[in-house]
Amino acid sequence: MPARGSADELAELRRLLVGAERAEIDKIKARLGEMGLTVDALSDLLPAAIEARNRRDDRLGQALSPTIEHSLRASVQRNPRALVDAIFPVMGPAIRKAITEAMSGLIQSLNTAIEHSVSWRGLKWRMEALRAGESFATVVLRHTLLFKVDQVFLFHRETGLLLCEAIDQEALQQNPDLVSAMATALKDFARDSFNTGEAEDLSVFKIGEQVVLVEQGPRGTLMALVQGHAPNEVRTVLQAVLEGIHSDFMGELETFDGDAAPFELAKPSLERAMQMRVADQGKRGISPVLGIGLAVLVGAIALWLFFSIRTDRRWDRFVASVHAEPGVVVVDATRDGGTFLVSGLRDPSAADLSSLVASSNLPAEEIAFSWEPYVSLDSTIVARRAEAALGRATVSYRTSGDTLYAVGEASNAWIERARRIAPSLPGVATLDVGALIDLDLRALRALADSIEDERITFAVGSAQLGFDRRRVVADVGTRIDAMVSRAAELDHVGIVELIGRADSVGAESQNQLLSEARAMVVRDALRAEGVQGALEATGVGSTSPLMIAGGGPALNRSVSFRVRLEPAGDESR
Repeated sequence: MPARGSADELAELRRLLVGAERAEIDKIKARLGEMGLTVDALSDLLPAAIEARNRRDDRLGQALSPTIEHSLRASVQRNPRALVDAIFPVMGPAIRKAITEAMSGLIQSLNTAIEHSVSWRGLKWRMEALRAGESFATVVLRHTLLFKVDQVFLFHRETGLLLCEAIDQEALQQNPDLVSAMATALKDFARDSFNTGEAEDLSVFKIGEQVVLVEQGPRGTLMALVQGHAPNEVRTVLQAVLEGIHSDFMGELETFDGDAAPFELAKPSLERAMQMRVADQGKRGISPVLGIGLAVLVGAIALWLFFSIRTDRRWDRFVASVHAEPGVVVVDATRDGGTFLVSGLRDPSAADLSSLVASSNLPAEEIAFSWEPYVSLDSTIVARRAEAALGRATVSYRTSGDTLYAVGEASNAWIERARRIAPSLPGVATLDVGALIDLDLRALRALADSIEDERITFAVGSAQLGFDRRRVVADVGTRIDAMVSRAAELDHVGIVELIGRADSVGAESQNQLLSEARAMVVRDALRAEGVQGALEATGVGSTSPLMIAGGGPALNRSVSFRVRLEPAGDESR
């Protein structure tokens, strides 16, 4: 009994909690059962329900939009050709209309550009345009083009079978099966050789002298055999004809089973695509205005070419002269608009290029340089570098290999300084001063020469110095001291050799002794005067007489001087 009471209490509790909802559900079930709503019944009610809902608001469209967009996207990704086939009859005319409007604008612009032509031919064409109600440019284009459409074929796209054709009886006819087979073969070749897609079709090819224009539709293909140069309007006509055929014969194209009889009705459409355009063969005159304009244009072009070529040649010569300049390496030479730019490497010792700029006949303000520094080993630059480092206006330089040659004259101190500095210069290993005159040594040599010019004479048979001779000895001694002192400053040693002589009178043995005695007397006199230099006395008797014009025997009764200047430390002494 307690269990039974608990079940009743639970049922009562369920009724209290969900009783109202259970009642509504039962009512709905009963109503659906009474209506007997099936799939067929729902299909009958669904259009009216959608229409009624759309009249109330647009919530149904908003709810279905994502689903429809997703379905369309998936369908296009899976098979885009179906969408192309569906919209082809609509999109073709729309695209053609847009192109026609664009071409009309182009023709109008062309008409504005040439409307000032006043030649007789131009006036005749303008009258024709007025009579026909066409623009002048359209008439001009018609008279200047030459083409002829000989044959037009309509093929079934999937099978390649001929459906209909239009033929000019005077033209050289082509086999339609041959044309179709060739088009198919070319398309397969292009697809296999160049990996073209299924949607990429053959649009034009040639058979002999004839051009075949191909227009592809979803179910049919139109081919036109054209002689000459066909303008774009021919292809536009073919597109319009093909679109009309698809619109008029869509069912026949979709259900084609090999019977081409229904498509005979398409022949008038194909014949509309057959056109012929013949250019006017009459003599064409050039209007004076056009002739003057052409002459001015040709003259302007010729003048521009002249100045452009002249500038280019000047630029090339200038770059070559810069490249030939020692210490300069041209890496790039470009023209940026009106600016001439030269870039590369330049040694600081290279010459200033302003003279080259001045002689180039190019605008100096339009020439710019961009240099990176570097060290050149060009012989000219090495010599300039030495001149800048060593100075001395009286010295010039040249190089051979890594030897620097100095030519000219300089002081002894400068020469010693140059010997120290030159090997540190780039490109110089040694300095050769063999051709360089040492000014200090030359002055020292001049002092030595003044000493050698002196003669200390003696009486016949005598080795005694007279009073007047002693003054000469004193003067010579002063010069010897100066010479020795200056030689030491120049790192040289001055050696004075006293040479005694005798005349040829008497025995030679006596003359030899007399000459030696005379040299000894002069040496002692110089020592007495305080001369400290190296003095060497020797006698030659009468064996080595002085040959001086006007000297006579008295000149050989004397003591002469010979000065030797030798570098200090010279072992050869």
